[in-house]
Amino acid sequence: MFSHATRVNTNNSDDILAFVNTVGLLGCAEPHYVVQMFDSVQYTRACLNNFQHLVKRVQTLKEKNASKRRWTSLLKAIQTELHKTSVQPDFEMRADTEGGMRPTQLWRPQCLKDVLFLTLWQVAQAEDYGPRQCLRCEALFFVTKRNSRKQYCSKSCSGLARVNRHRQKKIAETSN
Repeated sequence: MFSHATRVNTNNSDDILAFVNTVGLLGCAEPHYVVQMFDSVQYTRACLNNFQHLVKRVQTLKEKNASKRRWTSLLKAIQTELHKTSVQPDFEMRADTEGGMRPTQLWRPQCLKDVLFLTLWQVAQAEDYGPRQCLRCEALFFVTKRNSRKQYCSKSCSGLARVNRHRQKKIAETSN
């Protein structure tokens, strides 16, 4: 969902509707609006535009050795989006490695918008996440040290690229 949200053309209403049909409503409508109990294309467009803008800022800052001031500004912008939503931190007690109990922070997102911005918050703060652009669809995704060789944002992009390479190889063989 994260990479799909980065590649939605927000200037095209059909693309926004296709995104919503694929992943569901984001939950962009403000909960205190009793009359509007659904997302509009306008709300979804604004939410996705803001999300894409923040993702590009995260990508830029992760690629460069950015200043503390720029990181603080970005994290405050993401935090502002989180405060607009109904996400509240919670905790539960979990066993640690020595068998003792320790409190663990939990987030309980209530809509997909919460999930998008919480994921972005975690990616921005994680030290071992690096930005990468999908070779097929150009969506942004993040890799860790464990999957640093990953070139595609999803299995479907990887599969389509593999099929295209196979077809190009067959075409090259038949032309020789």
